Amino acid sequence: MSQHGDSDNESVADPVTLIGTTYPFPKPHAEVPVILGDWWKNDIQTVMEDFLRKGGDPVKSDALTINGQPDDLYDNCSRQGTILGTRRGYNPETSRLLC
Repeated sequence: MSQHGDSDNESVADPVTLIGTTYPFPKPHAEVPVILGDWWKNDIQTVMEDFLRKGGDPVKSDALTINGQPDDLYDNCSRQGTILGTRRGYNPETSRLLC
């Protein structure tokens, strides 16, 4: 099931939690949720209406998002909000990633 974000330009897929075993890894220090989504420059409703009216292949999103942020290369819009790796105590070797 997809959900629309606060903006009419964003959609988010429901998060999926993978619960694995700790073997042979140490117990995680933290769990970091990761939510993947899409972002369009145009209103999503307009994109959907155009797709249904014209048919053919759906329009690709303008950016893929992680936790609501496009990557740092996309018009520098994510740099302030990017937090992964900057939190105190974050250690990639002992952090669990929730996707």
